[in-house]
Formats: sequence, C-alpha cells, structure tokens
Amino acid sequence: MSNTSGATSNLTYSVEELLSRGLNVDGVLAPEHGFWGIYHAGEPVPHMYDQYLGLNIYSLYRSSMDLALELLEQCDVVIVDIQDLGLRFYTYISTLIDLLDIASKMGGKEVVILDRPNPLGGDIIEGPVARPELYSYVARYSIPLRHGATIGEIALLYNYEKNLGIYVRVIKTRGWRRNLDIIDLNIPWIPPSPAIPSSWSVYTYGVTAYLEGTNISEGRGTYNPFTLFGAPFIEPRRLCERLNREKSLEGLFLRPVYFKPMFSKYQGQVCGGAYIHFIDRRRVRILNAGLKILSTIHELYGKSLELVRVGERYYIDQLIGDPRGRMVITGDLDLDDFSQAIEDGIRDYRERISHVMLYR
Repeated sequence: MSNTSGATSNLTYSVEELLSRGLNVDGVLAPEHGFWGIYHAGEPVPHMYDQYLGLNIYSLYRSSMDLALELLEQCDVVIVDIQDLGLRFYTYISTLIDLLDIASKMGGKEVVILDRPNPLGGDIIEGPVARPELYSYVARYSIPLRHGATIGEIALLYNYEKNLGIYVRVIKTRGWRRNLDIIDLNIPWIPPSPAIPSSWSVYTYGVTAYLEGTNISEGRGTYNPFTLFGAPFIEPRRLCERLNREKSLEGLFLRPVYFKPMFSKYQGQVCGGAYIHFIDRRRVRILNAGLKILSTIHELYGKSLELVRVGERYYIDQLIGDPRGRMVITGDLDLDDFSQAIEDGIRDYRERISHVMLYR
C-alpha cells in the first residue's frame, strides 16, 4: 500500500526502488486520492493499469475489493509505505486498518511497514478517543484525534488489541524522536494528498478540517487549502478581531482575507474569512483552536452556519469522534469542560500505546 509520499531519501518512489532491486511486485494498493493523488476528497478511486510503473494499481478506497483481494491472495508479503498526518480522521489510518483486517482473514499475511515520522510529533496527544457508535471512515478505531503515534505503532496496537494474528514487522525510521515534528526535521515534503501541499499545512489542516462538517469553506479550490477559510456571509475584519483576542487561539494569528474558490464549496463566489498564521506552533492545541473558530462563527453568524448531516448523524461528530465537540460549537458546553471530560480517555490511550512504542 503506497502513493507518491512513499519515497526514498533520494526522492525516488519506493515502488520503483523495489522493482530496481529485483523484487517481484505484483501490484500496488492505493488509498484515497489514488497513487498519484489525482482524485478529489471522497471521490471513488478506480482500479487501473499504470503505464509509468508498469503495474496494476488496486484501489482500497470506495471501489470493489474483489481485485484487491485477488492480489492479496497471490502475494507473500504486503509492504506499506505511506506518509500519515498523525490525525485520526486522515483516512490513510482507516485504509491501513482495512488492510490489516483483510490480511488477518487470509491466513495471517506478513505486513511490513516502512515507518515514517509523525509530522505533528509524538509528544502532544489531544482530542477525544473515538466513540464506537461514531465509527466511520474518518474514525475507524478508538484512538484520540491527534494520536501522537507513527503508522507503524498504530498497526502494532491494532494488531495486538484486535488479536488479528498477523506478523506486523515495522522498519523503524531513523533520526526521529517524539519531540520532533516535520518543521524540526526540515526534510523534503511530498504532499501525501492534494490538499496538503506543504509541511506547514499539516498544522493548518489539524485546525480547520472540522469545517468539512459545515457550510464554511475550508479553502478547497484555492491555492491555500485548509490554511484559509470563510464563506460569503462572513465579514473578515469582524471575525479576525474576535478570534485574535481568544486565549485558546494563542500561538496563532488570523489575518482577514477574501478569496474565490475555483471548485468545491462556493465555487466562483467571493468569500470573506481568515488566513491562519502559526506564530508559535508548540503552544497551539489544534482541536481547541478549531472548536473556538467554529464556536465564534456560530456566535457571530449562527443563522447562516450549517452543520452537515450524513444520514442521521452530524459529520462533524464523526470527525471529532465525540458529539460533545459539537456542543462546544453551539455554546451548550464550555470548551474547558470538554477538555477536562476527555482527559481520562487520553490517559488510557497513553497507557495502551506505551506497550508498542518504538521511539522515545
């Protein structure tokens, strides 16, 4: 399982590197957005033959699993090399879990993970542990929103807790410690998906991804996705003056902007909103910041703000993993009280993940 973020230190794709060393690669399993990252968020990814790689690419996202299952039945080892973002709702963790579940049903295939740093670092863990009743493709497992683990550690934890019986072998990344994030590492950034174009957008994505559960544009369709946000009914100066006074947004500065998305929400319409600048990223708690932004928008523009439903559930509940996050947005629960209420879940998760930690 890989995409273009699976690259070597000399920036060649891992799939090509394996082929050049004479390994028999039967095919490539691709997550959301496809191997080349050409499909939009949520768009089905088809199975296809790739002329550049000379291999079949089998989708693990919103496609029939029949061909992918045939590939897994034929192979001896599954190799995973992909860059995660350290956020539960980024769907590559969900795809990995699907892959582990499938492998466990095929006689316990060996899964080799070429591990990569958590770009948000591993010291800070925040957000609620996802509630089982809210499990979805953006919350497939009972881990916090910002989980502080590598993709290899999550695989080890899931294999152990679900008793899958798979041999998960993690090839550790070198030079990463839990107190280092992607900015500290200062290594070349290959966008793991179309809307995460830079290493800094990992942080802005963590603050604004919850907007996907609303009618507020998260900047898709602009050159700065997840770094700016807004809507036609927002007056930028009024919003930013309020946000820049909020204690829970310390470490950030919100700059008033107007923008016009080329696609996605409000295509072709002028939106007012804010551009996010990280002044001190280590002081920012990304979920609290996102909730404060949305609660302020609700306070100022409550009649215009809409929360999106998926069936009978609010999509933002699935993103956050706990309906109490939505209560903070609507003003029915204090943000500090919410933060206190989820601490037990975080402490329990720290104990769980400590048994499989590969890095200190």
